[in-house]
Amino acid sequence: MAPVITWTLVALVVAAVVMVLAALVGGRSGGLKEFLGDLRAGLRRKGRDAAEPAETATGAGRDALADESGSVEEIFTVGQPQETDYVNPEQIAHTLGRATQRAVRGVTHLGGR
Repeated sequence: MAPVITWTLVALVVAAVVMVLAALVGGRSGGLKEFLGDLRAGLRRKGRDAAEPAETATGAGRDALADESGSVEEIFTVGQPQETDYVNPEQIAHTLGRATQRAVRGVTHLGGR
């Protein structure tokens, strides 16, 4: 049982170090002190979030959700392809045909030696 607990603690410490390093690389300058403050704030909030998740949205998040009045049809019309496709089936068939001919010529050339 002791090795399991030891490796679990090692994994948690390594995860904390990775998170602190990611915060430093990401441009945040708080370091370990800011990380621990964020961790404590998150643990305090956890009990409240489970009870009332709808009331925890930030003001910007609520505004963004309120501004969205799109429908499913609008989502699919935005993703419609343009008149010209990126990949033309005739071009693919032509290219594969040329590659096949070259491969056959190469194989027959090798067999003729």
